[in-house]
Amino acid sequence: MRQAVPRSGYPAAAETAAFRDAYRAENVPESYSGWGHFRAIFGGYGAVFLLCLLLLDRVSGWEWAVPPVTFLYANLSEYFGHRFAMHRRVPGLSLIHKRHVKQHHRFFLNDDLAMESPDDFKAVLFPAYLTAFFFIAFSLPAALLLAWLWSDDAALLFLATSLAYYLVYEAAHFICHLPDDSAALRIPGMKRLVTHHRLHHRADLMARANFNFMFPLGDWIFGPRRAREN
Repeated sequence: MRQAVPRSGYPAAAETAAFRDAYRAENVPESYSGWGHFRAIFGGYGAVFLLCLLLLDRVSGWEWAVPPVTFLYANLSEYFGHRFAMHRRVPGLSLIHKRHVKQHHRFFLNDDLAMESPDDFKAVLFPAYLTAFFFIAFSLPAALLLAWLWSDDAALLFLATSLAYYLVYEAAHFICHLPDDSAALRIPGMKRLVTHHRLHHRADLMARANFNFMFPLGDWIFGPRRAREN
């Protein structure tokens, strides 16, 4: 049974607005460019993704099993990284917890999910240190191990699949934080994702439900059960 979620107990939107003003003053320098941040992520990681595909040589046999296994690995990494490193105080990872819970979740609390300007991209898109953490902790060691034990093509397929997973996640998450009248929200399936993500941003649910975003395999396997609206 999914957990039913009552729609009550929301704090005043004025509190969120006050936090947003304070966050922008403290964390968004005048030199920051939201669209520059956007281009750096999707242009940079998109280029690495394409490079991995171009470097593939002769993929054959069991090497084609790498993408689906990598998808599962990425999904569970998302689940455990989100549930624990982001929502629990883990020694050595306090910056990740601060950025996610103390900043992102306070900036977008309960139903107040929409960004108001490109400056707010900073509160949505992953910062460099977080992408570096996930790459170093989850992707690079596995890719190097695959190259050593199996083949360069297996390692490249692993990197390409994990990058594709990250880029799809980042794009869909970005769309979830666009204004309600955005044309991107009319993409098939986006309304379901917005509802799913909005529930995770509920103050009473953020630390215990909907840790996976697009593909809730980890939520199904390990729980807690996904939340739903009444």
